[in-house]
Amino acid sequence: MIREEEVTPKFTFKFLLVGDSNVGKTSLVHRFCRDDFDECMTSTISVEFMTSILKIDQTPIKLQIWDTAGQEEYKSLGKAYYRNAVGVLLCFSLTSQDSFSHIEEWYQDVRKLCNPNARIVLVGTKCDLVKEKKVADSEAKQFAQVHDIEYMETSSKTNTNVQDLFYTMTQDVLKLVLHGEIDCREPMQASVLNNKQTQPKRRFC
Repeated sequence: MIREEEVTPKFTFKFLLVGDSNVGKTSLVHRFCRDDFDECMTSTISVEFMTSILKIDQTPIKLQIWDTAGQEEYKSLGKAYYRNAVGVLLCFSLTSQDSFSHIEEWYQDVRKLCNPNARIVLVGTKCDLVKEKKVADSEAKQFAQVHDIEYMETSSKTNTNVQDLFYTMTQDVLKLVLHGEIDCREPMQASVLNNKQTQPKRRFC
């Protein structure tokens, strides 16, 4: 990880996390950007984002990682933030069959609202909770195969596959940008979001 003041990024990639509430999207972002984990992580209200800089093949890239609310009442609001996303993490909890059953709906939203060439990865969170697992590997892998996307299991608590997930997605998006398959325009500026970025959150333990 590189500090933002140390380098001028060549590209800015907007990554979006979508999925039901309480599947661990916020924990995933915090683990990657800050390398921390909180058992009582708050549930996002509306939309917020964090930033990080990676260097891929000597190319510095700034990531804007957008964490969207999964609650039904905020779903329509979040759709405006799909614009200019070049990477999407389609998240469900391995401990919740309901969250997995809603993945098809989230996937269709992504396909309707995002760049058609945006990189999509199906992410099964909380893989450390083996005894509480409700979603079979075969189910998740079949969904990924049918929709021609990658699948990865992660744990923010144990930091399993979190770094690999973001590095791999960044590498893949960079290839698409360099090949002209994605127009990497500047994502929405933070100044536009001042009223939404710091919305209060709901806390769960």
